[in-house]
Amino acid sequence: MKKLLALLMAVALCMGLLAGVAMAEDENLASAKGLLDFMYKSKSRDKLTVTAEDYTVINQLMIDGVVYPVTWAVDLDTIQVQPAEDGKYTIVLDKTNAKETTYTLTATVTAPDGSTLDVAYQRVMPAMLLEMSYADIVNAAYTLEDGAAMSKTQRLFGTVTAINTAWSDEYKNITVTIQVGDLADKTIQCYRLSGEGADKLAVGDAITVEGTIKNYKGTIEFDKGCQLVGFGDIPSQAATLDAAYALEQNRDVFAVPGNINQETAKGTNALIADGAKMVQGAHSILEEYPDWGRAFQPKAGSKMPDLQQLEPDERRIVQL
Repeated sequence: MKKLLALLMAVALCMGLLAGVAMAEDENLASAKGLLDFMYKSKSRDKLTVTAEDYTVINQLMIDGVVYPVTWAVDLDTIQVQPAEDGKYTIVLDKTNAKETTYTLTATVTAPDGSTLDVAYQRVMPAMLLEMSYADIVNAAYTLEDGAAMSKTQRLFGTVTAINTAWSDEYKNITVTIQVGDLADKTIQCYRLSGEGADKLAVGDAITVEGTIKNYKGTIEFDKGCQLVGFGDIPSQAATLDAAYALEQNRDVFAVPGNINQETAKGTNALIADGAKMVQGAHSILEEYPDWGRAFQPKAGSKMPDLQQLEPDERRIVQL
């Protein structure tokens, strides 16, 4: 009888230990969810996190000195999860996405005993504009999370609204704030801006700046190393170079002519001289693609669509 009681007590003790381990494991997985929520859950209750650029996510959590591996999955085939060089993961967005899309990013945390926990976060991928206007760039920059940066070098034209830090003869830079167009509530700081003429900058100057745009502790700024391209609007020649390459490949290229006395018009005028089709209005394109014209002809009795209900790209087409 005593042996039986001892055996039962041993079994009960083992069961208690196992329950304690399971409880501790459950608590650690709950801690894992809390840590993930802190890093990736939207800070606004009524707004989803907008991801306009590729971004990185962690590959593990350290809880009570124990490593909990984390893997990721996305419910859209057009968004890829790729290993990054530092061991983390990069969420690679669809650069050809034409419309704002909601997707679910799911983290799977694995405990040492093999049990797992899935934590899902809904996010928004905005429409990707292949040729972004200055306003498009600013609006995309304001969707960046703290510490994130736009993946490509950007160029903006704006008016200096403040001199944050005066020109330094020692470091050869200055920090200013610019306003792009009428976006007074979305100014861009140009941190440690350098380049010819930067030492003469004053409030009211219209300038073009190029560099990497990031969110630094809530301030949307050109990171240090940004360059003053010059005074006035100086568009990037990247689109012109792409168009020149397309011409070489015998693809259709359209260009809007500009004033021959303006530096900014040299690129498009050169494309026209090399064989690009000159655009004088919407009819210039419809003449080349007559089927498009017929497709967009309104039917008898039809009304113009409400522009406010259209996507930005659709609105621009209707307004041609």
